[in-house]
Formats: sequence, C-alpha cells, structure tokens
Amino acid sequence: MRRKKAQQEVETLKKKLETQQETTDTNIREFEVKEAEVQRLQEEIQRMETLMESNNMEEHTKKDVEPDTSHSKEPNQTSCYTQDSHSGFIIEVHTRQSFCLKNTFHEDQQLGGWELKLQMNKTTPFTYTFEDSFKLNTGGDVTITCKNPRDNPADLVWEDLQFWNPGDKLQFSLSSNTGEDQHIVVKNLLSKDKN
Repeated sequence: MRRKKAQQEVETLKKKLETQQETTDTNIREFEVKEAEVQRLQEEIQRMETLMESNNMEEHTKKDVEPDTSHSKEPNQTSCYTQDSHSGFIIEVHTRQSFCLKNTFHEDQQLGGWELKLQMNKTTPFTYTFEDSFKLNTGGDVTITCKNPRDNPADLVWEDLQFWNPGDKLQFSLSSNTGEDQHIVVKNLLSKDKN
C-alpha cells in the first residue's frame, strides 16, 4: 500500500512537473514573441528618428536668430527672423521703408500668385501678392517699398505696407501659389542713421 501511494505521489508530481514545463515553454514562446516585437519596434523607432532627422534638415522650420549686423553701425537693430539658409531667397532690409528680395537659385523663379508676408512685432501681417506674370531671374533682385517712397527707387510698391522702426521685429514669409512655404534668409542691414 505504501508503495502504491508513493507511485501515485510520483505520478502526481510528474504531472505537475509536466504542467509547469508546458507553462514554462509557453511563457518562453510568449517572451520570444514579445522580444521579437520589441526588437521590431526599436528598429521602427530608429528608422523614424533617422527619417525625422533627415526631414528636420530639409524642413521649413522658422528659427529665431540674431539679425546680421555685420553691416550695421548700431548694435541694437531691427530684429529679424531667419529661415534656413539653403533656400535661394534672401531678403535684405536696407531702410525703414524698403527691402530687397534676391533670387540665389540656379534658375529663374516664377513668383506669379506667390504671397510675401511681413509681420512687424505682434501686429497682423501685411501680405503682398505677386502679379501672375512676375518672374525673378537667376541672380536677380527686386526692391520692394512702402507707398510714397522718399527718394527711394523701387521695382514694386507695396501699397498697404507701413514704415518700420529700428528695434521692430520683422518676420518675413514667402508662400508659393500652391501654399507651400519657402525658405528665406533675412539680412538686416538697417542702421539708425538711415531713413
């Protein structure tokens, strides 16, 4: 009888061991599946981070930077926002009433229907829409001025544009006729002793 009871206990223990082994095997398989999923997600994250870094270098992200004061006589001049410099468009602010838009692309730029916006400080931006036929040649530039320019020859007159003052923050943006924002670099060459 003792022997029979011992055999039953051994059989019961074997069954428990087999059940625990099956549970362990199932847990190992689930762990391996989850580990593979974690590996796949880490690779996906790394791929997305690489893609985001690549896009950030090309993205039209506006950055606050100090204005170019290399030509300026006063240290505290009109602050300008500068967009990424691999654009091909440069705006140079020369006076309190005009600026110059330059095309440094290696090809002519059709600007018909494009919008140029200028926000001074925190006011509502002024918007200038280029005529449908307007083209800016490679290496070319166009001087844009406020209405009634004082001894300031201009190619284009921006009728609703107001004068700005040294110390004003100027933010320019340029959008294509399809609404795509364009990179522009803004150079502040305005000094307090200029008009």
